[in-house]
Amino acid sequence: LSVCTAAKCPVAVVRSVAGVVPDDGPVVLGVENVDSDAVAVTVAFADAQRHGTGLVVVHGVRGTGLLRDHLIGHDGHSRRGAAALTAITEELAPWRSRYPEVPVEIRVVDLPAPGHLLQAAVRARLVVVGTRGRNLATRLVLGSVSHTVVRNAPCPVVVVRRDTLEATGLSYP
Repeated sequence: LSVCTAAKCPVAVVRSVAGVVPDDGPVVLGVENVDSDAVAVTVAFADAQRHGTGLVVVHGVRGTGLLRDHLIGHDGHSRRGAAALTAITEELAPWRSRYPEVPVEIRVVDLPAPGHLLQAAVRARLVVVGTRGRNLATRLVLGSVSHTVVRNAPCPVVVVRRDTLEATGLSYP
């Protein structure tokens, strides 16, 4: 876990898990902020393209209500969720243009995000999450999405620090 937040490159964690990880399962991407998590977004899209799978983007927003309510006509609870869906769709446009063969599903969910990411991971081939690389004291107080996912995901997880770009040479739209 310490390597995930300290390394200046993406870190893949492959644990021994019960069951079989589906080869054709999607890549699940946990994204808080597309601009800040651009390297993680690029890693997820590139991996989905390389393996010919889809991408499920999970974006947590505080106080969205149920986006499902909006989709079935109950606008009162989900305006914030609908706005977040529109925003993240627009922010992902450069990657969707660069990787047009990757089918993308976007899920805007209420925070906290780890449970939603772990639920999506059940059918996933890989989970990609960004991290700020917080220090231990901050993680103890605030928790860590990436650490929770690494500890509990039923498939491999790639953790990408937000300051990874210089170390990887990855480019993004």
